[in-house]
Formats: sequence, structure tokens, C-alpha cells
Amino acid sequence: MNYISNLFLCFITPTVSLISIVEHFLDVPNPGTLQFIFASDIASKADFEQIQSYLAKMIRQNNRSPVLVHRLLYDPELIDETTISFLERNNRALFSQARYTVLHVISTNMTFTDYKQSQTLFMANVLLYDNPTYIFLIVRSPISRNYYRYYPNSNGNSILIIITDTLLFIPCIVCRDLPPNEQIQGLNGLKIDQIWKSRNNDMQGKSVTLVISVTSWSPVEAKCGHNIINYYESNPPHRCVISVLTQRYNFTVIPTMGKFNMDNFVGRLSFRQYLNNGFITRLANERALVYKVTFSEIEFVIVTDHPTLRNDFAVFLYPFDAPTWTLIFLSAIGITIVGRLGLRKVGHQNSSMFSDVLRISSILLGQVEGNTLKLFKSKRIAWFLLPVWFGIA
Repeated sequence: MNYISNLFLCFITPTVSLISIVEHFLDVPNPGTLQFIFASDIASKADFEQIQSYLAKMIRQNNRSPVLVHRLLYDPELIDETTISFLERNNRALFSQARYTVLHVISTNMTFTDYKQSQTLFMANVLLYDNPTYIFLIVRSPISRNYYRYYPNSNGNSILIIITDTLLFIPCIVCRDLPPNEQIQGLNGLKIDQIWKSRNNDMQGKSVTLVISVTSWSPVEAKCGHNIINYYESNPPHRCVISVLTQRYNFTVIPTMGKFNMDNFVGRLSFRQYLNNGFITRLANERALVYKVTFSEIEFVIVTDHPTLRNDFAVFLYPFDAPTWTLIFLSAIGITIVGRLGLRKVGHQNSSMFSDVLRISSILLGQVEGNTLKLFKSKRIAWFLLPVWFGIA
């Protein structure tokens, strides 16, 4: 007799790993792919050996993650005119989308100012073409805003971490003050994300340009809501979108045609753009990191606000515009007058003019109560009333 037993293989992988960047060890969930980018202005054996030993140390300390290595040789005189692109691997299944990029620029013949300029341009290219999850920028002197002054103009959304052998900084991109030195002990990926968001979700009142004509934009605060009378005439839709965004992220909107200080510039807004093939092609030519575009129909329902002490009567008025209210008022007056004339002919003069107007108004607004229809119980009243009802209302 043959016995068949099931064999189960269980592979246990850590959900949190310890990655090492230079001398810093960080607990991060699912570290993904580690990418090392080394750039040098001279191709020497000593330089190569330095990079090799430096790289080998970090690879040994991060032996659980896939590794991508780029070694670049650049000309300092042509760095402003050079486009740096990083080749994609054919087998993307081997490399996680969560990428930790270490950028290290080495210079032997440049001044410190030129070195910072070159390293800044390298970082801008990494943001534009590679856009990793995190960028660890290894620098000589982290106390300089030149390292991330190009960040607002980039199309990437990487979290930037500036490090040396002993210090680590998480900058506020638009702040005037330099970032404080972070305490390495207990710092993990979640805390890095929280620090980055807390410092960079506030644009500090800096300028965002609006791609729109000056005549159609006014800095006056828009009264936004989904029950405003003549909404599209007095408040174009983009005004309320801008109002919500400026309150959420604390920035100032100025039209493109206006004058503004480029030092305070943090981005731009655009409306009335149709995502057709021509527009997507133009974005792709601008290298705006358009990976995929899908079109979907969105259904939505507009409801009124919950009534409050401040807007309870306003909510009552919102469903109609001024001409409609005028017509309802004139109809109520006309129908009431005709109805009272009919009542006089049948000998009824008990109710007041004011109460009759209220009853007629309630009928026109759909708020009918039990005694309202008593006005129309006589056929003689109906003969006068029906022509006015269908002619005016």
C-alpha cells in the first residue's frame, strides 16, 4: 500500500528590514530595491576603488534587497547641458517599485560652489527620470539649501533625505530655515514619512501660478458651496477648487500674467485641460512622468448643506433664483386677489389677506396643510382662480 502525504513548504520573510545608508540604520517596511548612483568627474583607479569599497560595505549590510548600481562619469563644464537618464532593466519583476536611491556625487577638480551645483542637477535628474520612493543624498555640507532648491520645479514626488557620515536631515523644501538634525535612534520609515509630510504639506504661503487670463481671476475669496444662487455666473468652478486647495496646503495663487518672485514659486495650477491624445503627448514630451492615463465616467449627487442658525433661511431660498422667486410672489398675490374676489361673491369674508397669501404660497411651494384647500371648495371661486393659476403660475 502506498501512502501519499502532502508536503508544505513555508517561506518566512521579514515584514520589517534594517537597511543601512552610510552609517545610518533604518527600520523600514518592505525595503524594496536599493539603488546606488555614483557620479564622478574623473575616471581614476583610486576613485573606482573608493566607490567599490563603499558600495561593497552597503551591499553586505543590505543583503536581503535587490540592488541597482549606476556609475556615471560627468564633465563639470557640460553638466548644465547634459541630460542624465538611467536605463530601465528589462526584467522589472526582479525589482520592486518601492525604491531607495542613494545618490553620491564625487568631485576632485571642482570648487565647492560648482560641486553643489552639479549635485543639485543630478538630484533633479533623479527626481525627473527615476522618481524613487526615497532619495538619500550624500553631501559634504548639509547646511545649505542649494541641495534642494530645484525640488519645487521637478515632477517627482520622492522623499528627500540629506545625510553625511554622522548627520541626517529631512528638509522642508519651501521653508526659509534650514532643517534640524534628526535623532537617528528610533527613526524608521514611518517616522520619516510623517516628518516629511508634516514639513512639506504646508506650502508656507508661497506662490502657485494659475494658468488663466488675468481678467477672469480675482484674489477676492470665493463663496463656495453647492447651493449658491447663480453659481456659474458669479463663481466659476475653479474658484472653489482653488479655495479648498489653498486652505488645505497654505499657498497663494497668482495669475500667470502677473509678476511674481521666482524664489517664492512652488508650483502651478491649470484648468480646462482635456486629456486627449494631443495633450498627453505634449506632457510626455515635457517628461512629466505620465505613466498611464485612463478615462472614467464619474457620477455624483449634489445635496444641500445641513441647516444651521446662520443659514436656515438661506437654505430655504437657495432652490430658486431671483426671477423664479419674483414670479412665485406675483402668482401668490394674483391668485389670492382672485380668490378673495370669488369669496366675496359667495359671501365668505372671514380670513385675512395675509393668511390667504401664506396659504397660496404654501400651495405653490408644495407645503399644503389640511385647511388650505377650503379656499377653493366653491365652483364659483374655481372659475376665477383656474385661469390665473395656469396663466400666471
